Amino acid sequence: MATAWVASVKNTKTLKVFSRLSGKWVNIFSLAITEFNGLSRRYGLGVKLAKAGGDSDANIVMEVAAGEASFKYGGEKATASFGQDAVHGKTSLFAGTDGIEKAVIFLPGDVSDLNTKMMEVIAVHEFIHGCGLSNADHGTDGVFYSPLVKSNGKMIVPQQGKEKRPMPPMFLSPGTVSKIQGLWS
Repeated sequence: MATAWVASVKNTKTLKVFSRLSGKWVNIFSLAITEFNGLSRRYGLGVKLAKAGGDSDANIVMEVAAGEASFKYGGEKATASFGQDAVHGKTSLFAGTDGIEKAVIFLPGDVSDLNTKMMEVIAVHEFIHGCGLSNADHGTDGVFYSPLVKSNGKMIVPQQGKEKRPMPPMFLSPGTVSKIQGLWS
């Protein structure tokens, strides 16, 4: 179920993201922020991403889970580990009574069979979770569909009857757009 950020963050219309990424993911950070911001402008999502200077001023922290990784915030702990050939990440939202206060995005450490564009799709998908959407909010098409699958060096929505348009270029389903707008308007 979609959850709003605390008012002090929501009112800025900006989520600040800090990268602890390593390996092949280092180069994806800026690309994914640019792509997300382009989607936000195109669809009028009402939120943009900006790079944070450090963990303390970041709303979202991104890191690689090579083996098991963990992140602590406010007495809670989020963990992630990925199997070989994972084509997804994991976002944990830390919410208090007034809304989300912090988020962590874990990305898979073993990306030997993923190219830059595929990794960018995975990161943008996780940024959408960072906006406040849960797994129950996954879209019926587009970059926020789950599970996306690899096909000819790109990611596609495998569901029968969908266009199976390869991403990138990325797109959002109308339902995903409505949910994000509802959280950030």
